[in-house]
Parts: sequence; structure tokens; C-alpha cells
Amino acid sequence: MSRPARIAPVLGWAWLLAGSGWAQVTPTATEQTTDPDRRTELEARSRMIREESAKAQHRVSQTESRLARAREALDVETGRYDDLDRLLADLDRQLQAGR
Repeated sequence: MSRPARIAPVLGWAWLLAGSGWAQVTPTATEQTTDPDRRTELEARSRMIREESAKAQHRVSQTESRLARAREALDVETGRYDDLDRLLADLDRQLQAGR
């Protein structure tokens, strides 16, 4: 059974409709429950979701940083190839003029 199918009975299917994930639905479900055990479980899941979200955001930040560095390196290399292309074009013109 998939994770959403296991958790759906606890949270209801509202998390599917929320679009932005469980982190926003769980506090609502926690506020609406009167059962202390269920509230504890939902609070624990809410903490877990926030932690997972923070880790994911950290990975996204790291990936964006790596992407920015890769783009900078690509720009540098593109500039080098453009310079080399100009030098080769100049050399070709000189060779053509010398004939």
C-alpha cells in the first residue's frame, strides 16, 4: 500500500486537494481533532513533514548554487571558444590574403 493510501484515512483526502502538500493540511486536521492520541500522531507527522520540507529546500538551494556555478563556468568556456574562433578566423583571413 502506498504512503498516501496509508495516511489518507488519518488526514482525510484533503491533502490531495491542497496542492501544496501535507504540511498545510496536517495543522488543520490537528486543530479539528479531539482525540489526544490522534492529535499527538498528527503533530508528530506535521513535525516530520516540516523537517522533510526543510531538507528538501536545503537540497534545492544546494542544487541551485551548483547550477549557478556551472552556468558561470559555461559562460567562461564559451568566451574562450569565442576568442579561439576569432583567432582562427583572423588566421584564416591572413592565410587567404598571403596566397
